[in-house]
Amino acid sequence: MSCRWSILVLLATSGCYGSLRTSWPDADFSTGGTGGAAAGGNGGRGGTMMEGAAGTGGTGGAAGAGGSGGCANLSNDSANCGACGHSCLGGMCTNSKCLPVTLASLSATSRPASLAVNSTTVFTTVPSDGVAVWSLYGVSKTAVNTSPSPILTAPAGNNTTGFLGGNDTVLFAETGYRNNPGGNSSTVISCNPANCASTQQSWYTSSDTVSACDPSTQECFVSVSSSNFSTFQYAKQGTPSQTSPASFSPVLTMASGIGPAATGGYLYMAGVYGVNPSQTYAVLQRVSEDGTSGVSALANLGPSLQYTLDGPIVTDTRVYAVGADIGSNVTGLISVPLPNGVGNSAPSFLGGTMMPSPNWIAAWGDDTAIYFANPAQQWVTCPASGCTGSPTVVSDASAAAPYLVGDAQAIYWINTTSDAGTGRTNGFSVMKIAR
Repeated sequence: MSCRWSILVLLATSGCYGSLRTSWPDADFSTGGTGGAAAGGNGGRGGTMMEGAAGTGGTGGAAGAGGSGGCANLSNDSANCGACGHSCLGGMCTNSKCLPVTLASLSATSRPASLAVNSTTVFTTVPSDGVAVWSLYGVSKTAVNTSPSPILTAPAGNNTTGFLGGNDTVLFAETGYRNNPGGNSSTVISCNPANCASTQQSWYTSSDTVSACDPSTQECFVSVSSSNFSTFQYAKQGTPSQTSPASFSPVLTMASGIGPAATGGYLYMAGVYGVNPSQTYAVLQRVSEDGTSGVSALANLGPSLQYTLDGPIVTDTRVYAVGADIGSNVTGLISVPLPNGVGNSAPSFLGGTMMPSPNWIAAWGDDTAIYFANPAQQWVTCPASGCTGSPTVVSDASAAAPYLVGDAQAIYWINTTSDAGTGRTNGFSVMKIAR
């Protein structure tokens, strides 16, 4: 299977951000100069658009002062790229489009396995290959081609890297020895992102799948495997380090999938749910993090033998998820409104997001726009409601790992490089491009 098949790996983030911009290319309707005037004379004419011309002096009047253009060059001005005030955030502007910025470039023998952001920093983890250590990196959003040191490491052999996320005060990550000699468990750790090494603490160790953490409530969740669905448990900030997470009361049963989201006091899961092996469905669900609301269906794509569904991306008003029609080998994004979704119904794929399943890489979205990679391996964007025409190309994604996150100003991803002879990963770059 191609390494670009990443329907089971999609990072969830949320937010409510700015809108797409439109403008008159290369034009600025600035106020022109004003003509002079004197008794018996006529005032000069005003300046025109683009740097306003000086007013022509009237009879007996002095010439007017020239106007000042606010952003006359929209084609290659990195502070006004394609629209007045649209900054490329340190990148170059060419033909009214911002170019990507390389925030950091690093050597690595394993491909980074996750990606997250807070207000100032982009975070990624690199699992151990048995020789190099497990590493957590934090890269400033304003950096340019830096080579940072890890902000946290774990001994060689820690080959588990799952959930990664946080805010400005707490950062969560997973490490451990899953499927490695000497152990089969993983540990959820937290730290203050400003001083990670000295504030690190373990939350719990489990042999089950680590699911998600909600920084706002400082709770983490883990799904315990069962025959047709998952039983969720949790560990809350302030409890002692545990050998296993504490159970919900009542016990929650939700869809079985990879990459749930926990945010705003709710846990979201996209995956397979059923009451017996012959009746399983691809569903999107949510439940309050304290378990009191009961599990509700936000969408139901239908029998799991025909569809699969994964990767919730939660915003203030909607939930995106990756859906795949197994029969036709097509993958795309669905979107359902909060708080109730579409219930037990099946939403349509968003326009412009459908493609052959092996071409899917990653996606991210907010309340104004969605971003994903098209079959030509380019990052593209559409309005949150989907494209009515072709998506707008943002940047090349041919070297991208299957992770994409964003904020109000930019989107962020990871490019990887490989040894030409062995094909093994030998480095990666943390990338940014202005929205």
